[in-house]
Amino acid sequence: MSKVALSALALALALTAVFAAFFYWKSGGVSRPPEIPRLKPEVPKLEARPEKFEFTVCVGEEVRGEVRVENVGKGKAHVFARLRRHKGTVTPSSFVLGAGGWRNVSFSMRVPKPGLFNGSLALILEGGVVEIPIVVNATECHAAGSTPPPASPSGEEFEVVLSIAVNAEAEEEGRKAVRDGEEHCISSLAASEEVDLHLKLRKAGADTYRATGKVVVRKCRIAYGSLYITYLRGSMISRQEVNALGENEKKYVYDVYLVLKTWSDGTISGVDFLVNDQPAKDLAYPAGGVKAEVSMCARGASGFVCANRTLTNFTICVSYLDIKYALEKLNVNPLKEGVYTGFFDVTVTGPEGIASTMYACKTAAKCPLHLVSSITIHFTARVEVKKP
Repeated sequence: MSKVALSALALALALTAVFAAFFYWKSGGVSRPPEIPRLKPEVPKLEARPEKFEFTVCVGEEVRGEVRVENVGKGKAHVFARLRRHKGTVTPSSFVLGAGGWRNVSFSMRVPKPGLFNGSLALILEGGVVEIPIVVNATECHAAGSTPPPASPSGEEFEVVLSIAVNAEAEEEGRKAVRDGEEHCISSLAASEEVDLHLKLRKAGADTYRATGKVVVRKCRIAYGSLYITYLRGSMISRQEVNALGENEKKYVYDVYLVLKTWSDGTISGVDFLVNDQPAKDLAYPAGGVKAEVSMCARGASGFVCANRTLTNFTICVSYLDIKYALEKLNVNPLKEGVYTGFFDVTVTGPEGIASTMYACKTAAKCPLHLVSSITIHFTARVEVKKP
């Protein structure tokens, strides 16, 4: 056999072996290399309670709050805590939470001027941010440091004492479906206030008096309770309950400057409280503190975890609107001695209304705004006009 024929035969045998091996491997005769499973990364996830803070404070008063932060994910969370659009301190400013771990984070700040300020506590971790809104309504709490309104040239003056007693009650309830769950919140409040206005009235026009004097808060008492629950697929995953009670332990005295407008029969048609000779937009007279018992529970990897705390950083106060509405709605004649009684309702709506002293002075917490956007407060009032 020639060399050419031998080479052709060898090549044919080699190709036959290659194809045989290929088809043998395809038919399963030879095992394929095992696939390496891809491991899912362990991702941390934070949950924070409460989900929002709303404060009404005096200008310059310290605002403090505390958040329970839990890692409900599977990985370790390296967290940095910061205030956004507020100036203050956060403790701790950084921390590490393992899966299923939790800790409390506190913050404090002061607002140097009146107004409604929106900001948040930001919990920053790898791949995301959890923000807890913080709304602060800062008001001028009294007229200290302001200048008395200029005296009227008419010279006609009267001195009078207006003793005002106000009782207020309100209830709220809201529900909302959220994705696979539901939020539910109910609350109630009861407030009782007794205030004396010691005024010197000076005629400033045909139906207008300017008044200077003192407001004496003799009694201020609130009782408040709320329950906020969240559900997921029919099961409760968090529960927060607040019960607060507070009452003043002494009298509080503040300067007061007013403009009283009257109808032709002498009854009051309008009342303006003045701060630096300008009508006040919101005004509160602090009257002590309130103690709130707070219970917070959340479902974690090992079941429900609860924490109970007693908070004493809430301020009770008398809103100037309670006094204003009692004088306007009961047809009080400031120059005619007697007793005037009646009842009326006031509805506060939206973030500004609910954050105003009309409502905020009487509560230690509230239902989230997206569940309850308005509250009607029922008032019963009594005004006695007498000589000093």
